[in-house]
Amino acid sequence: LHAPDINYGLKSWAQAARQRIKTPVIAATGCAGKTSTLSMLRQCLLGHGDVRGDAVFAQNAALQMINWSDTSPCVFAEIPLQTLDEDLQLIAPDILIITNLPRAPQGEEQVHTQRQRLHSDEQSIAQEILDALQLLRPGATLVLSQEICSSPALVQVAKDKDVRALTFGQHHKAQVQGIPLRHRGLRAMLNQESVDLPLQAEGGHMAMNALAT
Repeated sequence: LHAPDINYGLKSWAQAARQRIKTPVIAATGCAGKTSTLSMLRQCLLGHGDVRGDAVFAQNAALQMINWSDTSPCVFAEIPLQTLDEDLQLIAPDILIITNLPRAPQGEEQVHTQRQRLHSDEQSIAQEILDALQLLRPGATLVLSQEICSSPALVQVAKDKDVRALTFGQHHKAQVQGIPLRHRGLRAMLNQESVDLPLQAEGGHMAMNALAT
């Protein structure tokens, strides 16, 4: 492989890998929970874990793609929020999961200041999702928390782009809703219909990752 610099060479190699892969490409982004969610998906879809695969997620998008297997029924990629725009164009996922997005820190500031920050943060979150939607190809699926999917503009953009949006969370409007169990964990409801799917997860954060999965 001859290239003027290593980054250009790796990106070209990754683009070749994307053209080679014909199976579904599943990517996850967010401020936390990416590796856990993809690990759960690998267990569910492939029937096994993969410590080496989890280690690959720590690399940049190009190196992850170079390690994709031609024989796997699906492949996975982890995208940091900081490089979301660039990596989405390279990976072109069939399914993008947004595990969560950062919220403005809440300290002991005055209530007025807190409200200003929260409003600004919500606008920033909505813009991040809208930017991601614009980069998804028609026919792709976006999976995200119901709590961050309340913007009418987002719904309209998804419809215009022919992107299917699926939501999860404990909100009653979520398509995959988590109902807290009496002892521990959640039970999933799909489109308001209860299913026998108890999710045993330590803490609310991992329970949300399980709902996303």
